[in-house]
Amino acid sequence: MVSIWLFVLLFWILPSHGSKILVLCPYKGHSHSVVPLKIADALWERNHNVTVASFFPKSQVDNYTSINLKPSKAEFQAFYDIPDSILDVRDIMNDFEIEMHEYLPVLKNKDVQRLAEEKFDLVIMEYFLNDMIFGLVYQIGAPFILVHTTTPYPWMTDLFNEPHSESFMPHGLSLDRNSAGSMTFWTRLQNFVELHFILGFYATFITPENQRLSERYFPNENGDPQVRTVGREASLFMVNTHNSLSPPRPVLPSTIEIGGIHVSPAKPLQEELKALMDNSKGVIFFSLGSVMRGHTMKQSRREEITNVFASLAETILWKWESDLLDKPANVHTSKWFPQRDILAHPKTVLYIGHCGMLGLQEAVIEAVPTVCIPFFADQFQNAKNVIRSGMGLSVDWMNMDEDSFRKAIVQVLREPRFKVHAERTSAAFKDRPMSAKDTAVYWSEYVIRHKGAPHMKSPARQMSWMELNNVDVIATLLVASMILLYLVFKAVVFVLSSVLHL
Repeated sequence: MVSIWLFVLLFWILPSHGSKILVLCPYKGHSHSVVPLKIADALWERNHNVTVASFFPKSQVDNYTSINLKPSKAEFQAFYDIPDSILDVRDIMNDFEIEMHEYLPVLKNKDVQRLAEEKFDLVIMEYFLNDMIFGLVYQIGAPFILVHTTTPYPWMTDLFNEPHSESFMPHGLSLDRNSAGSMTFWTRLQNFVELHFILGFYATFITPENQRLSERYFPNENGDPQVRTVGREASLFMVNTHNSLSPPRPVLPSTIEIGGIHVSPAKPLQEELKALMDNSKGVIFFSLGSVMRGHTMKQSRREEITNVFASLAETILWKWESDLLDKPANVHTSKWFPQRDILAHPKTVLYIGHCGMLGLQEAVIEAVPTVCIPFFADQFQNAKNVIRSGMGLSVDWMNMDEDSFRKAIVQVLREPRFKVHAERTSAAFKDRPMSAKDTAVYWSEYVIRHKGAPHMKSPARQMSWMELNNVDVIATLLVASMILLYLVFKAVVFVLSSVLHL
């Protein structure tokens, strides 16, 4: 233990050789940029020269250059209406085709295109649907790291050919809303079909469009490489996850967990809010995240939620973007709340949210029991992980009514086991040899020191599906077995016929 702390101390005290690092955050959603921006800040604190291209630029300071990717307000849309029903896999994939073209302002940005003319020691890129930007990464020619804010999606693990078994590992976009326990036959069947549908869809529609965009905006005189081939050369894949909050799964050494890196120390609350919370009988914080517009919720559903809140003794802090008429006396709304600081307050007894990874990890760190209302993407798996950990429950938005919503809230509030499990999960989440921030910095500098760390790359990345799954080997053995059986059969027939003719 002493040696670990000595390492961490020396890690931060000893001066770092300043390298030139590019951080790309090409997606418009704030939640997608939070983690790579935190990594950028941490590397800047280590005296590296950092250039950041994002939709959320910071003020210019020494050794920190911001490139503003945000287009005009008319073109920029980073919010979504609350759906009346849950999106299925086909809806999600169709939306992905639309989302891909949200990258066009980035691809057309002259400052982004000029980055190919600069020299960098390392490129760090937020990875979602943006394989087309591998064309820029290829032109820069530096080692690169991919970063993802949630549990990796199927085409991400497929990029590196990470070990995956549909029998016990739900894929990152699984919409299964059944039990969080062992996977039944039907769950495994659904998981298998969804996974291969997504991979097939991505390969058939998304990858060709990514290739076309890459060749158009980042052309190469000597021929354009395949974007997926370039992506497979990533030195590391950093994911905002932690094994305490997800079922065990095999990962390659090049996959680095940095779950919770975005969570900063809690700050003091404003006096008015602090007094409200201090004098309450407990506080419930309700938020559907930064991109879901709460005011688009159907009035009937809003009334059901309001009625439930009115029946509770606790104070409700509800993130709501407009005036909420006829709200109960115990409900307080605002367009923005300091969520991190509210969850850290000792009077906070429950968090109700859509179960996005960022907010969920804040609740985990503060051991706040949780009621999840997932809508899409990784939120369903996050909700199942909450149930599996014992720190909360999940409510199905499609079938939710006043009674089921109230029942979930009251059960989590009144049964001590949820708080006990929240504390256990929190302790496991925070118990690691070094912080998520230190981990991200260490491995980023490791890649620079070791010139891309090629020894970390699995040979599986270069293997075809047939080779990886030994289809060619199995086929050869089957053919050989059939030939052998045929020869044995012919030999037996020959022997029997010889005996019978004696």
